[in-house]
Amino acid sequence: MNNNGFLDLSGARCRIMGLGRSNEALMKYLIGKGAEICVSDKRKSENEIRNVLQNLGIQNAEIIPYNEISISDYVFRTPVIRCDAPEITALTSKGAVLSSEAELFFKIAKGKMLGITGSDGKTTTTTLTFEILKEALGNERVYVGGNIGIPLISLADKLSDDSITVCELSSFQLMTFNSSPMRTAITNITENHLDYHRDMDEYVSSKSRIVGNLTESLVISEKAYPFIENKLVKKPDEIIKTSFGSETDLCVNNGRISLFGEDVLNVHEIKVAGKHNVENYMTAIGLTYHEADKSNFLSVARSFRGVKHRNELVGVVNGVRYYNCSIDSTPSRTLATLYSHEGEDITLILGGYDKNLDFTEFSSVAPRLVNRFILLGHNKNKIEAALKNSSSFNKLIYTVADLKSAVELSAEISNCGSTVILSPASASFDMFKDFEQRGELFKNIVN
Repeated sequence: MNNNGFLDLSGARCRIMGLGRSNEALMKYLIGKGAEICVSDKRKSENEIRNVLQNLGIQNAEIIPYNEISISDYVFRTPVIRCDAPEITALTSKGAVLSSEAELFFKIAKGKMLGITGSDGKTTTTTLTFEILKEALGNERVYVGGNIGIPLISLADKLSDDSITVCELSSFQLMTFNSSPMRTAITNITENHLDYHRDMDEYVSSKSRIVGNLTESLVISEKAYPFIENKLVKKPDEIIKTSFGSETDLCVNNGRISLFGEDVLNVHEIKVAGKHNVENYMTAIGLTYHEADKSNFLSVARSFRGVKHRNELVGVVNGVRYYNCSIDSTPSRTLATLYSHEGEDITLILGGYDKNLDFTEFSSVAPRLVNRFILLGHNKNKIEAALKNSSSFNKLIYTVADLKSAVELSAEISNCGSTVILSPASASFDMFKDFEQRGELFKNIVN
């Protein structure tokens, strides 16, 4: 056993449950360390799995049926597989240690880890944190990965004791976590992923595992703190609460972000629109002020134009502005996007895979901000019913079969000077591989 409490991977028998971006990177890492791997994926045939392995250049991996119980030292689940799935518990009952790509990374990686989770805003906050640290420390010491799209394990061999890795972590990844970053941020906690988690309590408990062994600092919104306060095994050295409109350690006062009573950034310098992006900046500042200063915050604020698929201006066609917000997969995130366009003549394209979320609050607010709704996807009837049940609803609703039809219809019904926004308030899995594929198709259709 090494000094991180993990067995030497050389010769270890590792069962890979489910393919995908993180486990594909994991397999390459494990083989490079001399591990023996066998692979199962209930969504893919043996030939499809073999093709994936060939494309990765992996030749010495065994393919076995998903429900076959093999004697293994470790079982690595892809994040979309629940840790209590029957196939997983059958393997652990035979002595296998349950882990995942992200958990292994936290066991073996060098340097300092900064972890970011939350219901909304994770990707933007992660990117801002990364950009601020790069501005302060240079490119050689700072890395980013996790749920943002770069498997953490692919960074492991690049790190040194001086490295800082910014890690975006989802509730799926955190479900069995027993590690904590030295610094953690929780952007917010709202209803999400209730198609995967049994209820809101399980979802919050999963998110809270990021603070189980936290030591250095926690940055968290004032509203989210009560959800996780009793999950802290011991309080870290520093708890920084963020807020809009009330006096906390990190807050907005008179148009300026204030940290411990000192103004550190004028919000008018921030180039990405919306109150939610000011909140993202506050969180990133709370995570990075140990290494960075006001000049670094200002430089990033003036240069950062947002992440792809988040309020991304695609183009202007016949006087109509088209925005790609495909990353918006919850009603609360879509409302945040709409508030950033408040006062504009808006055609909203929304709908997709149903995560078992409640659209009641969305339906009471969105009609005030949106002029026309175009619905598509698995949950379009659910959203339509929620909108029509709103007491003040009097807007036009259209339903379409696919994204191409939605964009074409938006061009017909939107006036010169108006705005079309793809902000689905839903996951993409009913029609697309992920939100990125959905967003890229939207951009291609518009262009």
